[in-house]
Amino acid sequence: MGFILKHKELGTVKVGSKNVVEFLWDQEVPKDFTVKEIRTSCGCTTPRFDKETGTLTATYTAGKIPKHLKEKGMYVTTKRITVDTNYGDSILTFKATVIL
Repeated sequence: MGFILKHKELGTVKVGSKNVVEFLWDQEVPKDFTVKEIRTSCGCTTPRFDKETGTLTATYTAGKIPKHLKEKGMYVTTKRITVDTNYGDSILTFKATVIL
C-alpha cells in the first residue's frame, strides 16, 4: 500500500512558472488513513493530499537560475516531498530542468 509512482519527471519548465505534479495512491484510501505531516525540501513546492481521490498534488514554482549557472541558461533540480501517515512514511521526488 502506498503511492503508485514515487518519482516523476517534469521535463523542461520555465523560470517562474507554476507546475503541477500528482502522485496517486495505489488503491482506495483506507477509512482510518491519516496524513500526519507533509514536508517539502524547499518553499517552492506546495503539497496537498486529497483523501477522497487518493491524490497528492504538488505545485512547484520554478526558481531563478543561480548566478554561477547563468551562462548555461538552465539548471536541473530534484525536489523531495515526505508524507508521514499512520500507514508509514513515503518519500516522493520529482525532477525538472529549469530554463530562462
